[in-house]
Amino acid sequence: PAVLETAALIDGLARRFGGAERKLTDLVYYSPDRVDGFVRAAAVWERAGRPRDACVQRVRAARWRDDPEDPLWRPAIACTRSDPGAGDWRAIRQYVLDRAPADRREALAATLDSGDSDKAAPVATPAP
Repeated sequence: PAVLETAALIDGLARRFGGAERKLTDLVYYSPDRVDGFVRAAAVWERAGRPRDACVQRVRAARWRDDPEDPLWRPAIACTRSDPGAGDWRAIRQYVLDRAPADRREALAATLDSGDSDKAAPVATPAP
């Protein structure tokens, strides 16, 4: 996966987005932890200047675990809020709240709406 990440970053920086996308698909598939693969792919897309593609990967990472308490939901909602073309943040927020236990919904809604999305989940940095 580290080699695929580096090769995808090279393709992305060279603006060969089709090649980067194929390598990132393989990166996710061959990663021992799919969520980590999605997060790493999002970091590559960010560095390549493709925030919408990064946002899609963040949403996929959060959906893979499908745990309402997962901190990956915050950056997924934050990026779709800043780029409506990447997804509907209101629908994602409601999806998360619908799956949360009833006694946690209010606290979870406050967490999802907080401005701490940058600190919410670790962002992988591409391997050197």
